[in-house]
Amino acid sequence: MDLSKRESQIKQKYGHRIKQDSTIDSFMRWTNDHDINEVGLAAVWNRNAELNMQLMKQPEWKKKYVGSIYQLLPHKEKAAIYVGRGPSILKAEKMLQKVDRNLFVIISTNSSVRWLLERDIVPDYMICIDGRNNASYWTFKDLPEKADQVEAWLSISACPHAYKYWPGMIRIIPMGGSADPAIRTKIVNRYGKLLPGGGNAFNEAIFIAMSLTSLRMHLLVGNNLSFETQHYADSKSIRDETPHFSTKNIYGEEVGTEIPFWIYKTWLESLIFQAYPEHMVINCSEGILGVDPRGNLYPHIDHMPLDMAMDRVKKAIEMESLPYFEKAKMVYTTLINNGSYNPKEIRYLKDKYYKTDKNPFKKGLDVGCSTGTGVKHARDRGYNMYGCDIADAKERWKEKGIEKYCTTCPAHKMPYKNNEFDHIVCTEVLEHIPEQYIDDTLKEIKRVGSNRFSFTIHLSLESKPAFKGMYLHFLVKPSAWWLRKFKEHGFKILGWDECKEVNDMVIEAAKGVNS
Repeated sequence: MDLSKRESQIKQKYGHRIKQDSTIDSFMRWTNDHDINEVGLAAVWNRNAELNMQLMKQPEWKKKYVGSIYQLLPHKEKAAIYVGRGPSILKAEKMLQKVDRNLFVIISTNSSVRWLLERDIVPDYMICIDGRNNASYWTFKDLPEKADQVEAWLSISACPHAYKYWPGMIRIIPMGGSADPAIRTKIVNRYGKLLPGGGNAFNEAIFIAMSLTSLRMHLLVGNNLSFETQHYADSKSIRDETPHFSTKNIYGEEVGTEIPFWIYKTWLESLIFQAYPEHMVINCSEGILGVDPRGNLYPHIDHMPLDMAMDRVKKAIEMESLPYFEKAKMVYTTLINNGSYNPKEIRYLKDKYYKTDKNPFKKGLDVGCSTGTGVKHARDRGYNMYGCDIADAKERWKEKGIEKYCTTCPAHKMPYKNNEFDHIVCTEVLEHIPEQYIDDTLKEIKRVGSNRFSFTIHLSLESKPAFKGMYLHFLVKPSAWWLRKFKEHGFKILGWDECKEVNDMVIEAAKGVNS
C-alpha cells in the first residue's frame, strides 16, 4: 500500500494527527541539535540507516519485515500499557502477569523486554530507537523463549544489533538518519515521512500510539525518570554515577534525576497537555512525571497503582460500549449523586433577573438542571422555574425541596407541551451532546419554548477526563459554528459574547427566523 495514502486514511478514519505545538517543536529542535552536534549521533544514524536498509533487502530479512509503523493496527476499544525498566516495575510484576489481553496491549522498551519475558510476560510490541548498543543497557542476544512472538518497532537508524538479533517480526519507524538528504529521501520513499523523536524509546512509543492508532488510554509503568539509589529496577547503570540534581516525586519526596530525564519528562508532559489533551494518561510509575519541582501535581495526569488503573480502564471501556443515552444517564447520575459534579448557578439569570424585575418570565425551564441549584435559586426568588436533566437526580432535588418541579429526561425528548415555557435556560449542556444528536436537541428546545432562550456553551475540552477516563465535552466547536447552528434551527440571535478566560460563550436568542 502507498504509505502517503495510508497516512491519509489513518487521519480520515480515526481523526488522528501528528500534531506538534511550539513547545514540542522547541524541545525536538534542542534534543536533535544536541544529538547531532554535541553527541555526534548524525554520523551514527546515517551509517545505521544505510546498513539496516541493506539488511532488509536480503531474503531472510524480508521474511521478518511486516511494514512501516504507519501500517499499525488501530487497536480500537483497547488501552496501552507501556513498560520501562525503572524501579516501579517491581511493584507491577504480578499485575502485568494478569493483564487482560482483550482490553490491553503491552508495549515494552528495548531495555525492559528481557525482564518481562523472563517473568513470562509477553508484550505485544517492543520499541528500540537506540543508535548505539551498550550491553549494560540492553542486548537482544539469547532472549528468553517467546521473544519471537513480539513484534519489534525499530527505528531505521537503530543499532544494527537490533536488526541482527531480534528473533521476531519487525516494523520500521522512519526516524533518525535525517542529516543526509539522500538518506532521508530513501527512508521517506520506503517507510513514509519521518516521525519526530521524543528523546527515548518510552516517549516515542507513546507518541506513535497516540498518533497512529485508536488507543486513547495510556498506562505508564517503570517510567520513574528518577532514582533514589539506582536507575534500573534489576541492575546498576552507568547513569547511577552521573551528575544529577534533586527534585520531588509524586509523593513530595526528594529524588535524584538528571538533564536527559528532565528533557524526556518535559517533552512527554508537553505532548500530553498540549498536543493530545483528549487522551487519558495514568502514571503508574511513581517518579517525577506530572510533578513540578515544588512537588505540585499537574491536573492532566492521574497517579495510581497499575491494578487500579486497569480497573478504571476496564470500566471506561465497558461504558463506552453502551448506547449514548444509556451511558450518559449512568455517568451523570453517578457524578451528581456522589457529589463530584456541581455546576455553577445560572449566572445570567442571576445577573439579569434576580437583581431586578427586568424581562420577567411566567414559566421557565432549566434544560440540564443537574443538581437543581439553578431551579432552587430561581424559585426562592419567586420565579416559576422548572428543570430537567438526563440524570436521575431525584434525591438531590428532594434535598432542595424542588423534586416536583424537576424531571428526568434527555434534552432531545422532553415531556412538555409545545410553547410551554416562555424562557428556557440551557447552561453548559450542549457541549456534552454528541454531534449526531445536537439537531434533535435544538429542535426540541425550540419546540417547548415560546419566547426567550439563554445558552452557555463551553468551547474546549475539560482539563482532564471527568469520569473514569472519559471526557464529557463531546462537541467541541468554535463560536461561529454554534451561531450558524442556532440560525439553521430558526433561533433569532439577540446577542452573544465569548469569554476567553473560561473559553465559553453566552447566547441570548428568541423564537423566530433570522433575516
